[in-house]
Order: sequence, then C-alpha cells, then structure tokens
Amino acid sequence: MDISSALRRDSKYSMRRVFMIKISPSFLLLSFVLFLFVSSETRAVNITVTTADDIISTDGQCSLREAIISANADLVGLSVFGECDLGSGDDEITFDPSLNGIPIELSIVGSDEDDSLTGDLDIFTNITFTGNGIDNTVIDANSIDRVFHIFGTSTQVTMTQLTITGGLLNDTFGAGISNSGTLLLDNVSVHTNVVTGTVSFATGGGVWNGGALDIFKTTIDNNSADRGGGIFSNNDLEIAQSTISNNMARAGGGITNFGMADISNSTISNNMATNNSGA
Repeated sequence: MDISSALRRDSKYSMRRVFMIKISPSFLLLSFVLFLFVSSETRAVNITVTTADDIISTDGQCSLREAIISANADLVGLSVFGECDLGSGDDEITFDPSLNGIPIELSIVGSDEDDSLTGDLDIFTNITFTGNGIDNTVIDANSIDRVFHIFGTSTQVTMTQLTITGGLLNDTFGAGISNSGTLLLDNVSVHTNVVTGTVSFATGGGVWNGGALDIFKTTIDNNSADRGGGIFSNNDLEIAQSTISNNMARAGGGITNFGMADISNSTISNNMATNNSGA
C-alpha cells in the first residue's frame, strides 16, 4: 500500500474514533446530568412568608417584600435579602398560619423605584400568591403607596384567598393593583384603595388594568379614583361571580372600561359617580 492510501485509511479511522467518542456512554451520561441540573434550576419554588413586618434584613424571618424580591431574583439576578428561599421559575408565595389575622402593613417609604425595595410591591416574574383566607391574610399599603405593581406583558400573576387594601396615590393609576400582565383574582377582597387628583390618569382606585384581568368570586368594594373607582381597564376584562360595590369616581364609579369586557353572574351595585356612569 502506498503512503497516500495509508494516510487516507488512518484519517478515516481517526474520524471514526472521534465520532465514537462523541456518542460514548460517558458523554451521554454527562449530557443527562447537565439536563437534570438545568431543569432543577427552573423548578418552581414555594416561598413562605413568616413575618408580618415590612423588612429587608437578615433576621431569621421572610417578609412578603423579601419573598417577592427572591421570586423576582431568578429572572433578573437581583441581590436577595433575608432568609427567603430563592425563587426559580413560576413560584408560589404562601403565608405561615401564625400570621392569620395579623395585617401585613407596608412601611418602607419611597417612590419611583421598581425593584420592590421601597413603597409598593413590584412584580415582574410569574407568581401565585396563596393566602389563608380574606380575613386571615390582609396586605395593607398603609397609605404609603399602591399595594402591588405588576410589570411586563408576559408576567402571569394569580392572587387567591387574601385582601388588598390601604393603597393611596395621587395623580397616577392603580392604588390597589396596577397590572400590565395577566392577572387572576380568585376569592380576593380589594377594598378601600384611593387615587386622588383629577388628571386624566388618576384612574383605577381598586385595580388598573392594561393587560388581561380575570376576576372570579372577588369583591371590589369602597375604592375611589377620578375615573374607574373600582376598576379602570384598557384591555381584556372578565368578571364572574363577583361583586363591584360602593366604589366612587367622577366618572365610572364601579368600572371604566375601554377594552373587551365579559361580565357574568355578578353584582354591580351602590357605586357612585359625581359626573356620569355610576355603575
């Protein structure tokens, strides 16, 4: 055999050996381990709130503010404070039964900040908030800001078995909740949230919606704003088996809606507007 034939033969065998290494059992095992590692990194986490105090500190407790920061952190790499479990994927925030009946009152004052460090509770990752009942889990903004601010059109948030109250804003929108994502309120009470002022965006005392809002077995009560005392919606709105009552505005006491609305098996009563459209 001449030298060129030998070189071609060796080259062929070398390529074959390289190919065999790529599909060897050890390579497949390593790929499988890496797959499990990556999958575990995106597994949802249950984060339990253990204190009613509005704190960011290392003190052996997990506050609601710290829990939300931890849930947000897996998406954007924020610094995490306190002892809350680090979020991963679509997380669930629950509340220790020892907090039943103790209001969670926001107290860290500060506005124009969107990392949940001060003022309202900012959300930009998928979270389910599961309370222990509307009388047991009460989240109160204590008139320092709105309660919840949901960012991002792809953000999906579910809130169930809790109360949202005490939001206070001036000349802006959504004192109880401002939603730009997809929000489901299931067995929730949104009451006594106020937007003051008369500018065009002093709207949505209870809930302001710029995304998709689904309200089920929920009460929106005793909220106020210039427009949309209970709800102001610019986008998809669905209400079922719910009550919108005792809300007040200059226009649209109960609901001001500029998008699609589907309302079924619900009560809209005792809302008031000083100008037009009480209900």
